[in-house]
Amino acid sequence: MTSATRRAAPDTPGLAADARAAAETRRLALELLPDSVAVSQVVLARVLEVLPELAAAEGADDVARESTDQNIGAMLATLAFAVPPSGMEPPIGTRKLLRQAVAGGGDATTLLHAYRVGHERLWEVWSDHVAMHIADRELQHAVLRRSSAHFFTFIDRSCEELVEEYRREFADLAASGNATSAASRREVLDVLLGDTAVDLEAARGVLGYELRGHHLGLVLRPVAVGADVRAALDAILAAAGRPSSFCCPAGDGSVWAWLGWASAPPSEGREAIARVKLDGVVVGLGEPGHDRDGFRATHEQAAEAEQTVRMSRVPAPGVVAHESIALAALLCSDRTRAERLCRAQLGVLTAPDEASARLRHTLAVFLACGRSKVRTAEQLFVHQKTVTYRIARAEQLLGRPVTERSAELDAALRIHRTLFGD
Repeated sequence: MTSATRRAAPDTPGLAADARAAAETRRLALELLPDSVAVSQVVLARVLEVLPELAAAEGADDVARESTDQNIGAMLATLAFAVPPSGMEPPIGTRKLLRQAVAGGGDATTLLHAYRVGHERLWEVWSDHVAMHIADRELQHAVLRRSSAHFFTFIDRSCEELVEEYRREFADLAASGNATSAASRREVLDVLLGDTAVDLEAARGVLGYELRGHHLGLVLRPVAVGADVRAALDAILAAAGRPSSFCCPAGDGSVWAWLGWASAPPSEGREAIARVKLDGVVVGLGEPGHDRDGFRATHEQAAEAEQTVRMSRVPAPGVVAHESIALAALLCSDRTRAERLCRAQLGVLTAPDEASARLRHTLAVFLACGRSKVRTAEQLFVHQKTVTYRIARAEQLLGRPVTERSAELDAALRIHRTLFGD
């Protein structure tokens, strides 16, 4: 044994304990991540209770909600996937909130106060979550120390960036009213996604992207440790035939991107994008859009698709087109009510076992095939008698024919697939 080895040996238990605390911190953050929107609602309620002026203007509550959703999602995601918070930037929703405060004659002070209040409420939720899932006091304290340092670094970094940005650009931007006067590409993007009038030619010059063409919006987000969002975007660009593109880190761990064409994007290009295999990255894909309104709409659809996938306890990597989940997104907009409907309609079929999952999948295909057992059998690659047996078994468990209240049954199956992955 060398002297160096002898010196290192006493530290081994400490290193093992630290690794365990790091692993537990990531695990708990990953468990809470699907509920980030619910956590955000709790945090926002506290913030608005203390700072009601944040939602005083028309539409301000939506901007405050967007900012809180993005910040909570970013803090939990960076914690879950071991992303250092020191390099994070304020989410675009927070930048909108700052712009709104400036337009109302305010400054960055209110947002800094909101961060402090929100941080305090988030810490209460997180501490309860840790205490509920870790009985070992020593491990519990280690996890809280790690996560506290992470949250403080994230908050401090965001506040520093907001203050610097306000000093550098926002006061002049608000005074001039010229949406393209800011040198920052993110500033111009922020305006494009809002309702403020903008000179599209000047905005094109800043972004290096043609806004009067046809667009497909993408929102890419990692859902696994070590996932490479940039590599995922490159794979999608290659599959689409390398169209013109613009991308921007959103500040919450995700990347927003647009693909552009002079004419409507070819259907084969969209199909190729949907087939791209991705490791550890969820991609929401918007529907084709044209001009500035389409630029904004396709992004909103992509964001909704990505958010809907992440409602699942175990989000599946890959590209999800908005048109394929639009109804599910609407059904799951209120998670509590959606789960209640799901349980009421499916009953014992919500069980997490393989047999119940097989029956749910058969029912979903059966309803999608217009209740045709022949077509269902073809889709599932099974004999028609198998379909008949499964339908009969499902009806036995449901206590009613599947043709009775079939719309509610279809909705419940979509909800279950969205929230629980099957």
